[in-house]
Amino acid sequence: MNILDLPDEMLLAIFNKMNMIDVLYSLVGVNQRLDQLIFDPLYICHLNARVNSLLNSNSNIANHILDRICEKIIPWVHHKITKLTAQPLSIERILYRMNYPQLHFVSLVDFGQAILVQHLTGDTKLRRLFINQITHLNAEINDDTTRELSDENNSNIFELILSLGKCLIDLTFSQSFRDREFEVPTLNITSTGCVSLTLTKLKIKVNTFDDCLYVLDGRLQCLSTFIIDIFEIFDSSAIIDNTVKRTEPTYIVDGIQLHDEVLIFMPQLNKLTFSIHTLVINKYVTIDLPSNDDIQHSFIKRKYQSVGSYADDKFTNSESRCHIYSLPYQFDTFLHLANCFQGGIFDKVRSLAMTDQRPFEHELFDKISRDFPFLQELIVLNSKPQKNKQRTSKLITFFHLVELDLQNVHTDYVEQFLVETNTCLPR
Repeated sequence: MNILDLPDEMLLAIFNKMNMIDVLYSLVGVNQRLDQLIFDPLYICHLNARVNSLLNSNSNIANHILDRICEKIIPWVHHKITKLTAQPLSIERILYRMNYPQLHFVSLVDFGQAILVQHLTGDTKLRRLFINQITHLNAEINDDTTRELSDENNSNIFELILSLGKCLIDLTFSQSFRDREFEVPTLNITSTGCVSLTLTKLKIKVNTFDDCLYVLDGRLQCLSTFIIDIFEIFDSSAIIDNTVKRTEPTYIVDGIQLHDEVLIFMPQLNKLTFSIHTLVINKYVTIDLPSNDDIQHSFIKRKYQSVGSYADDKFTNSESRCHIYSLPYQFDTFLHLANCFQGGIFDKVRSLAMTDQRPFEHELFDKISRDFPFLQELIVLNSKPQKNKQRTSKLITFFHLVELDLQNVHTDYVEQFLVETNTCLPR
């Protein structure tokens, strides 16, 4: 069967699975039908200029391919493009050689901060687009090292984007260091003039609660949707207006705390989707921990109905954990699952991390395989040996699991997952 015997819908589905640069370089010019499909506005409107990893490792070949696409293809389609995804390798060749009158959505991936600052300062095409045209931006900044920028480029990139984005209404921003797996830089916004009068949606990862407070200090006057991933919450280290500072972390965040100390100060908020994990470490002070029923009642008392929770009602090695989350669960990551987990359906979750001071038994993994049906990544952190190693229950199957992290576990969990009579891992 010849590939040209396939219907148009199937050919477009194949194109969408392929790297777009490969499609443009290899298939344009083969025959009229393929050209018509590739240049269809519904396909070409999102120009994904990410080169595949093989080309990225050979810059000479990648440059040759990008140059050919810019010379032979972009002049015919530039007026149809509404969204552009670009890497540092492709942005100058793709973006700077042609005007894009319909371009309103830009996704910048794998940029280092210094490189992106260079593109946003001076009289550059990207800077002019930010000021006059771009309404939607996704910026993924990954720096190889944590060294500081030189003095002339020592700019807060988030601040710079806000100040330039005169038309920006939707911003997704993430910045991370490759040699610090879990840490993201602190925003540390210093300019009182750094405001946005247009931004309505912001999705961002930050390192501390201070960063959250900087963003919510009134500089984003039109913000209506705010999605934030905060790495850790400690006492505030800065003087910021309208903060709530806590100095005695000897309590669990429940419905009363969430309402009385956060939501009461946000009267215009009409929807909150949350996942909050509390870790209390207490060696010296005797406190009463709430049960899971107590936590559920704290939300019912405040008229929140669809909330899930699980909590330790006693300390183990001076630690106690609690997790509260809105239902249905909307996040693709689920962290710090412990033995007190109450169960539920979490069909959006793709990555799960488990940790506890008590052993994980076979029955808990069985529950997880059913409650997280589309799980792709599982991280287990537990040094305690299993107490019940008699496998009387059915074989556990994780149908979609492709990545399993057992670096910090007792050997019982290696047996739990890698002995085929215990667990089946078809992927």
